[in-house]
Amino acid sequence: MRLAVTQQRPGAVTKHKFTQKGQLKLARSKNCLHNKHKFCAARPSGLPSSAAVGGNMSKHNQRGVATPIVLIVLLLIAAAAGWALYFNSQQALRAIEDVQAKLDSANQENVELQSNFDTMRDSHTAAINKLDAMAAQIDVLEEKSTEADKLRSALDKSYEDIKTLTNERDAARELTGAATEQSTELMAELEAAKASDVRGREQLAELVAQMEASQQSSDEYRSQLDAARNELSSTSEQAETLGQRIAELEAEREQERAAFDALQKKLDDELGAKSVEIDQRAGRPTVIRMQNDVLFASGSAELRSTAKRALDSIGGLFQEYPDRLIQVEGHTDNVPISKLLSFPSNWELSAARASAAVRYLIGNVDISPNRLRVAGLGEYSPIADNETAEGRALNRRIEIILLPAADRDEVKVK
Repeated sequence: MRLAVTQQRPGAVTKHKFTQKGQLKLARSKNCLHNKHKFCAARPSGLPSSAAVGGNMSKHNQRGVATPIVLIVLLLIAAAAGWALYFNSQQALRAIEDVQAKLDSANQENVELQSNFDTMRDSHTAAINKLDAMAAQIDVLEEKSTEADKLRSALDKSYEDIKTLTNERDAARELTGAATEQSTELMAELEAAKASDVRGREQLAELVAQMEASQQSSDEYRSQLDAARNELSSTSEQAETLGQRIAELEAEREQERAAFDALQKKLDDELGAKSVEIDQRAGRPTVIRMQNDVLFASGSAELRSTAKRALDSIGGLFQEYPDRLIQVEGHTDNVPISKLLSFPSNWELSAARASAAVRYLIGNVDISPNRLRVAGLGEYSPIADNETAEGRALNRRIEIILLPAADRDEVKVK
């Protein structure tokens, strides 16, 4: 027996064809006499009619009943196998789809990982390049730091030089308190040198600030530092020269002070104490102050013998200072002059007495007239109170002023 099975989608009508000894056909049909899974047997074509069959009928009926049961079982088995196969195939398809989805997801993750890897590789390369650049910058900064250290060392040395110069300047300033008018002017020059020194320090400070702010090249810093050092060196030389000059002036001043101290003692011995006073205050010209009672008679402008001896001693000392000017001033008290005298007022009397002293210095001591100046100040430059006899006696005087050489073109009236 041969079995042919045709399987369609679930729920469709299934047809089975069987062939056994002359094409026996079984089919499920609505026209079958026995519905609901009953089989109808059609007469096989080409077979004899029922009358011809005769006595073989019973034998064929027995076979016809057994065969459909077997076929039903086979059909059930085949249907179950088909449904199992269909179910398994669906599960397999779903498994394949799941695997495919996972494979697609894995591929997508692989693509993303590859992209991330490429990004990380680029970032790594960029980081390496940046590190190389930073290493180069560090090398440059180390070189600049070395140059900066050298510059700081040079600046420290410059500050030490400035400190030494400042100490020397302070020592020079201590000497100027006892110097003459000329030493005062030299002190002004020293102050100018001090200002130049301050400018030098300010320039050095500006160089330090520029070095820290802009990191200029070391060659520029060296040139600026050299200029500053040259200026400081020049300032130091000026200060040293001024110090030497001040020392020389101080030595001359000491010699002059000693000489006038000796003159003071000599005049005290000759004329009596307090008749002549020599004022040698620091920073001012030397003033020889003589009382009129020693020099002149009351209301007179004629020199006494004691005045001439004093002028001889004073003029002899003045000969040792040929470059110095000599100013002679006449002073009186405030008592009006007597009408019996030949002088209209104290102005004329003070001027006449000063002129008498100058004429004696020119004619008897051989003092050059170019060095002498005369001033009559009358009663208008007192040194004491005119209300007392003692004060008026002090105001009646002759002052001989030894001016510095720098004042040759300028007469200073006290």
